[in-house]
Amino acid sequence: MTSGSHEAARDALRTLYERHAGAVLTFLCRLCDDVNVAEDILQESFVVASRNAARFRHGSARAWLCSIAASRLRAARRERARRGRRELAVARPEGGQSQAHGELDHELEAAMATLPAKERAVLDLRFHAGLGFQEVAQVLGVSLRTAKSWSASGLERLRKALGDGEAAQ
Repeated sequence: MTSGSHEAARDALRTLYERHAGAVLTFLCRLCDDVNVAEDILQESFVVASRNAARFRHGSARAWLCSIAASRLRAARRERARRGRRELAVARPEGGQSQAHGELDHELEAAMATLPAKERAVLDLRFHAGLGFQEVAQVLGVSLRTAKSWSASGLERLRKALGDGEAAQ
């Protein structure tokens, strides 16, 4: 690329940013509660757009940028959830428990393993990591209501799996 075409590409990206960054940021803020995360994703989105500008053929540049931003946000949420699960695995205590406590833990872990991944993740974050529902929702990239719903559903399944189904009804 010559310096003239390099400069033209920079100018085009600047113009694209000036025209659409505000709308894309508003879109991202509606999808996530953290404006700092939204701003980071906005920047990543324009980097991705600049690298993939040749793929854009026609249509709405704003819609294209919003689709890139939504994809980047989903990827960031997945990474945050993976990081939370890794941190949780590292934080779990090893040994030093009574045999009865160990058997109960084994039974609980077996019951937890039967839960859908989303319910297991919420319960791990709530009870092993000690996070509140708002933090759980943020780590998993879901709404507060969804986090609470998954928790309730997971706890109900655990009660049934551990033989305490009658008390939960």
